[in-house]
Amino acid sequence: MRSDFRGRLREYKNLVVRLYKPYINIEHLNRKEIEEVIVKPAQKSGMDIESSLKQQLINDVEDYPGSLPLLEDTLTQLWQETRNQGERFLTLKTYEDLGGIEGTIEKRA
Repeated sequence: MRSDFRGRLREYKNLVVRLYKPYINIEHLNRKEIEEVIVKPAQKSGMDIESSLKQQLINDVEDYPGSLPLLEDTLTQLWQETRNQGERFLTLKTYEDLGGIEGTIEKRA
């Protein structure tokens, strides 16, 4: 559950007990943590990331509430598009061609 919706849980006290037992709170990620989220999976899959793309992704999501799922979806689409092109290097151009974070959200909606 996104942290910006947790306040509304007070309306459902009986449900809160069930929800919080298995609950793991993921706080807002800082720039270094966002970088790790971007880089580590790419490295494990054998992909390289253009430095300018990494910085753009960090800039695009660092102040966005609930950014982790958005970043995950964007990186998945970016990875798929890069693979479809027969490449192993994630680039800013491909990200921009996908429309950035907003473009990847629109494709899902």
